[in-house]
Parts: sequence; structure tokens; C-alpha cells
Amino acid sequence: MNPVGKNNNKIRWKFENLETLKKNGGFSEEFTTDDLKWKIKLETKLVNGIKYLGVYLHHVTEKSSWIIESSARIKVSNRKQLRTGNFNCGLHTKNIPAWGFPEFLQWSFLAPNHYYDSRIEWITVECEFSYKFYDFSKNSAIFSDASIKVGTDEFYISKGYISTFSKFFNEKFVNKNLTKVTITGVKSDDFVRLLAAILPDPIQISFRNYDAIMDLSEKFEIDSLIKKCEEYFKKNKCIEIIRQIKEAEKFNYRTQIPTLLATLKRGKELKIISEDENFKNFKDSTKVAIMNAAFKFL
Repeated sequence: MNPVGKNNNKIRWKFENLETLKKNGGFSEEFTTDDLKWKIKLETKLVNGIKYLGVYLHHVTEKSSWIIESSARIKVSNRKQLRTGNFNCGLHTKNIPAWGFPEFLQWSFLAPNHYYDSRIEWITVECEFSYKFYDFSKNSAIFSDASIKVGTDEFYISKGYISTFSKFFNEKFVNKNLTKVTITGVKSDDFVRLLAAILPDPIQISFRNYDAIMDLSEKFEIDSLIKKCEEYFKKNKCIEIIRQIKEAEKFNYRTQIPTLLATLKRGKELKIISEDENFKNFKDSTKVAIMNAAFKFL
């Protein structure tokens, strides 16, 4: 199935009574685009003794077996603009329906204005966004002929389509001719990411979903997606780790390198780092630490 998508959506809401919002957070009224319902969500968060205003784009539904990939520009203002933020590749799911900024603005910015001796009593939140909606529920699965149950959620799919990607599901749906498969030990939020990643118009692999997609690609033997994840790692995560290793070597923070390498969950990731052109310039102690970390996966 292809996702339902829409660009250039805009919702705007004026929040009043900020003292109540500061304690309890709050929601705007519902807005509808393409039969999808949205709210702007505000909440508070305390970090190191500092209270922040969190701002989110929240999808409202009672359905399961879906995922939304969104991009948004959020602006908070009153008489003047206070803060603007952008995010890409936001992932809304059944268990995480809201996506945005948990530390968008310090509440101290909304304190009394000492120049005018007045308090900001309201703010306006404006959200411009686009999205792609992937729905694997029964009512929307026009071309489905099988289902996969993960926990309490059921995903309706084309068994021929998923079997072309996955050796695991090829065995279940083609060789054994099953029409329903139950999966255990997997989170439904992670599984829906996997399904959306193999569609013709897939979700993007990002730092937010890389681990989940890579883990399940290996579990269900989806070679094309494993390769795609490895390419993402080379172009993104690997570069950042090498930068941090160089910095640790430069400032002689040797104890940080084993801690950094411990964040890697796969032998393939360490292999990619060892094959990178920067590897030959690392200190011998760093090379040994990388090889020792790799041996743990043998």
C-alpha cells in the first residue's frame, strides 16, 4: 500500500490562562486534514531545576496499526515572536502519538515583563506541517490477503509483497501458505516502522528509527533493508562516532573511547568503522579498543 500524504497544512491556536498550563499542560481543539485529526499539545518539563514549555503536534485516533511520518515548523508567539522550531522525520505511532519539542521554550520567558510590568497571559502556537500516513488496519488494507499479529495489534498486509523482501515471511506465507502469523518479543511500534520502511514510498531511516529497523531487518531476514541501514550508518552515525573518537584522542580522553564503542550494538557497525579511511590514523590503543569491542560479537 502507498501512504496517504498531504503538504502545506496549518493549524493555529491561542492558549490562555498560562498559569494553569504551566501546572497541567493542555491541548488545542481538534483540527482535521484528510480525515486525520490533530491537536497542538503543550506540556511542562523540569530539567536541572529549569522549567520548560514542550510543544507537540499530536495525532488523535483510537485506531492501531498505523504510523505517520511528519515534518513541521512550529512557532510560538504573543505580541512578538518568541521561538520557532523545525523537525523532520517525526514518527507518530499508537503509543507515541505526539511529536515535537519537549524543551521548546523556558517558562522564564513567559514571566512578568519588568519593562512594562505586565504578565504574558496568552500565547499563540502555529504549526505548519506535512505528513505521510501509513495505515495497516483492516479497513484500509484493500490489497491485503494476510495479517501479522504483534502483541494486541494486527497488521494487514499483502503476503506476496512482504515475502519478496523477507526470507522469514516467505517461509511463512509462501512455503507454508499461512494467512496469519503471530510474532512475539517485538514491539508493535517498532514493527510498524519496519513495514513502512519497505513500501514503495517508505519512511526515511533516521537516528530515531535506525536501531528498530536494523534489529527487525536482521530478525526477519530483509537483506535489502539491512543494506539500506548500513548505508545510513556509514553516512551518518559512523561519521559522528569517528568525530567523537578523534576528539577524545585529541584531548587525551582515552577512557571515553570504550564507553563510546559500547553504544554500538552490532559487530557490523564496528567492522564499518574499522574499514573507514580514518581508522589507520587512530592511535594504537584506539585500534585495540575497536578490535576488542568487535570480538565480543564473534
